[in-house]
Amino acid sequence: MKKNLIINFHVVENAQWFETLIVYLKSKYKMVPISHFDNPENYKKRNSLCNITFDDGDKTVYDVVFPILKKHNVPATIFVSPRSIIEKFNFWFQEINNSSL
Repeated sequence: MKKNLIINFHVVENAQWFETLIVYLKSKYKMVPISHFDNPENYKKRNSLCNITFDDGDKTVYDVVFPILKKHNVPATIFVSPRSIIEKFNFWFQEINNSSL
């Protein structure tokens, strides 16, 4: 029996990879908004539910992810950090990933 999934992303740079993943997930799971998981009765009745979330509001969510989600009519949850957008700064882990270490 399949389980319900909530999958989290931060940055998605490869549109082809992400679209392939979405097509696969849609073939195996019913893609639902996160609010579907608020009521335990919704997911006790049916397994194979999936929600995708994105943390931190990285620009790739708008540039790469959003067109694919829209094309495939897939709901998603996006958590945005307004301070990082207003002040235009990266989180510490983004700075490490972009450094020449």
